[in-house]
Amino acid sequence: MSGTAAAPAANEAIHSNDSVKRILKAVQEGAIPAAEERTRLEVTRILKNRFDLEMSRLQTAFDRRLIQVAAETEALAQLKLESTLASTRDILRAQIEEEIKSAYQAKLDDADAQIAELQRQIAELKGLRYSLGQVAVET
Repeated sequence: MSGTAAAPAANEAIHSNDSVKRILKAVQEGAIPAAEERTRLEVTRILKNRFDLEMSRLQTAFDRRLIQVAAETEALAQLKLESTLASTRDILRAQIEEEIKSAYQAKLDDADAQIAELQRQIAELKGLRYSLGQVAVET
């Protein structure tokens, strides 16, 4: 190769080298955003999976707590119901006892009055009998 032939070859090599650099740069510039997009999508997928897993864990914990609270509420309601029933039973028992006492007290008072009247009549009859006995002795 002569000096004049070497210059175009060198020039072509430089130009070819520049072309390779430009192509490489273009590929890299295109590859970088694509790689960034792939990375962003992968990070988004990982974060979404973590989020879904944490939400699932929280939902499970919430469901367990909700069941526990429902059971505690039901037990408390049952205790209140039993307490109310016992209280109502005691009140009714006291009212019934009072009504029975009132009803029987009136009957007892009537019976006491009848006994007193009978005792008075017996005393009166005894007095009459004594008087009759006195009259019979005199005759």
